[in-house]
Amino acid sequence: MKRIGKALAVVLFHVLFFAGCAGVSKQVPKLSEAAARDLVHQAVDFLKKRDASLQGLRGLASVRYGSNLFGVHGETAFAVRRPGQLRIDALSDFGSFASQVILSRGRLLIVWPSENTYFEGVADRGAMERFLSVGLEPDEMIDVLMGAVPLESEDRYRIVRADEKEIVVRGERRELWLERSEGRFLPIKIVGLDERGKMRYQAKYGHYRDHEGRLFPVKLSAEFWEPRSRIEIQFKDIELNPKVENKIFRQEIPANATPFEN
Repeated sequence: MKRIGKALAVVLFHVLFFAGCAGVSKQVPKLSEAAARDLVHQAVDFLKKRDASLQGLRGLASVRYGSNLFGVHGETAFAVRRPGQLRIDALSDFGSFASQVILSRGRLLIVWPSENTYFEGVADRGAMERFLSVGLEPDEMIDVLMGAVPLESEDRYRIVRADEKEIVVRGERRELWLERSEGRFLPIKIVGLDERGKMRYQAKYGHYRDHEGRLFPVKLSAEFWEPRSRIEIQFKDIELNPKVENKIFRQEIPANATPFEN
């Protein structure tokens, strides 16, 4: 009986967990082909212009992060410049730096001052998974943080669902849930797909605020299926498209620091 009970518990766990990971509804929108194509065009055109207007970010954020090595739960300073540059300084409970992460020019540097260790190497998906528990290439990770949508060609998208307030469009590599209002199409969820159409990650955006004429989501939560991890960010005191000097994305390794060894 104990074995049966245990087996049943495992089955229920998988049903409950993976039910929340299923793809979007298969509902077919009641739109003519011409109307559907026009709606896709409007959405993609808006997202192109919006993404082009989001070139950088600087500010503070409260972060909960599911990584063992770069474990963050507290105040964090961000500096982002697209494409491919990112700095994250995480404060410890005592006000010092718990860790510092810099992505720049294809390189990843992480410094753990309290442990006097560091990692420096190629910034690829393997490094993102190993050290940040994010199963994305660096540029895509930065886009997710910025709320930007890496777009496919317009003809690859089809509408899965559409109403007056929300549309869902699906391409070959991503599924986009967009809030529809007054000609705007703001991302509220992005689902990344692999080559077989299976989910790689999903990012949810909320609490859009006007920042210098641009709507930006101050809340972000993202889940990654490989490796299994989750990140929650609440931005505050942010500045969009700031002038960030190159030295922000450089960091001297302490002279007596030792390389990280796994």
